[in-house]
Formats: sequence, structure tokens, C-alpha cells
Amino acid sequence: MKPILVALLLGLLLLSSGCIQPKEAPVVTEKAATGEWKADGVVGESEYSRNMVLQGPARQGYSGGEMEISWKNDQEYLYLALNGSTDGWLAIGFEPLEWMKNADIILAFVQGSKATVLDEYCMGNYGPHIEDTMLGGTNDITEFGGSKGPGRTVIELKRKLDTGDKFDKSFSPGQAISIIWALSNSPDNSLKHNVAFGEGIMTLTKETMTSPVAALTVREMQGMLFIWEEEKAARDLYTTLYEKNNLSIFMNLMRSEQSHMDQAKAIIDKYGLSPPQG
Repeated sequence: MKPILVALLLGLLLLSSGCIQPKEAPVVTEKAATGEWKADGVVGESEYSRNMVLQGPARQGYSGGEMEISWKNDQEYLYLALNGSTDGWLAIGFEPLEWMKNADIILAFVQGSKATVLDEYCMGNYGPHIEDTMLGGTNDITEFGGSKGPGRTVIELKRKLDTGDKFDKSFSPGQAISIIWALSNSPDNSLKHNVAFGEGIMTLTKETMTSPVAALTVREMQGMLFIWEEEKAARDLYTTLYEKNNLSIFMNLMRSEQSHMDQAKAIIDKYGLSPPQG
């Protein structure tokens, strides 16, 4: 029997026996965004409609930290706040193809009272990521501001959902956006992140829908639930392999599969489906 098949069967056996504890997805809180939005580096109580905290555990080469993301959108603009547990730079990347490749990246830091926010694009799995303007694109961060306190950096910014720049990802209301994020303890953006990194899903509000959501066929519903179960089995397998071998590659694969699960779950929730329990 092939080794990969043995590993898969072992993972499924552990899954069915209840030995693998599932990792909980980050909680997204929602409220009415009734406050005035300002790019001042201060996240107001009612300034954003959605919020989540993403955790990056300590591991080899990383001290560990968190990124709190707050956002709201209308039909034209995305308003975003990044609150990271660092005195250095923080970054968020939208819709990577694989690892970091082709991600639309926003990297920012605060020095003194001055905030710097860079509109970047990543060309490889692990970089480099450089400013869009160096590739023939445009800087499409229309407003930004930031602040820094002991061990925390906060950046607020605004950009169009569709900037028209080929190096920016185009968004639409209601979209589930796959994100990556990273923190560094240095404001020098030429240095690699060393505090924490991770993945997540940021779902935009629908606002005014121009047409109703089409119903899924029975086959499509079954297919979506199968995809979620398949990604869950892969995530739990890599979780077990990481716990047994403590190799970072299994941790990275586990996080990637969790991201895929979250993307499938966003569609499942959109259509009111119920994934299997257990």
C-alpha cells in the first residue's frame, strides 16, 4: 500500500475515533457601523461593522502574536483597520494563489507620528513583494492613518473595491476574501516577519443586492458539503502529523486546509446548509 494512502487512512481512523480535536475558526463579531469613519489610527466603537482576531502561535523563528482586523464596506469602498501586537510593521494580503504568490499586499508601519502604508504585490510563493508602482501599477490607498502604543500598531485605510489596477484584487459586496497576514518586530519592511503570520477569511457585507441568490441544486449542495468534509479530513490529518513530528511544514499545511475549510463554510452559510457534525 502506498505511504500517502496509509497516512490518509490513519488520519481518517484517528478522526473517526475522536482523537483529533478540531481547531476553532476565529469568531467574527457584527454590529451596525453607525460611527463616522476616520483614518486616524483609533478604532471607534461603531466605526466598523465586522471584527475578528487572528492568532499566530509561537514557533521556530516566531515569538507569537495576534492581528485584530476590523472592516466595513459599501458598494464602492473597503474601510479597513489592522491592529497588530507589534512595534514594527504589519501586513495583510488578499487572495494569494499559493502561499504568498500573486497576493495583493498592504504593508504598513508607524514611526513617530507618521504612518506609512504601502500598496504592494507578491510575485512568488515567498516573495518578493514590492510596491505596485514599481511594476507599472498605481498606489490605490486613498486614505490612511495610524497610531502606535506599547506593543501595538494600528493602521486604518480606505481603498476602492475595484481599483482597476491589475495588481490589486477586485472585490464585490458579500464576497468571502481569502487573506494572509504577518507581523514583524521591526519597522524595516525589508526584513522578514518574525512575530507571527497566518491565514483567514474576511467576508464583506452584501449591502444592496441587485438580484436574488440563485438556489443550489441537490448535486451542488452535496458537492459543497463533500468539499468541506474533504478539507476537514486533510486539516485534521496534518494536525496529527504536526503534533507527532513537530515539523513546521505540517503546521503550514494544516493552516492552509483550515483556510480552504473556511472558504467552503462561507458558501455553506450563504446557502443555509449544515455541515456534518463531529
